[in-house]
Amino acid sequence: MIGSLGLTIGMWMYNINPFNLDDTLVMVLFIVGGSLLLVAFILFVVVTFFIEKTGN
Repeated sequence: MIGSLGLTIGMWMYNINPFNLDDTLVMVLFIVGGSLLLVAFILFVVVTFFIEKTGN
């Protein structure tokens, strides 16, 4: 959830920039949010396909 919020807020700040923040800070927020979202997706795929079912 942090990654999706970071990416969304980063894109909003990159396009609109209502607080007149430095472009470097906005770009870092954009990149870090997207990277966290990508890592979360990769971990989801790994957990989904490599967890074994136990038969009960």
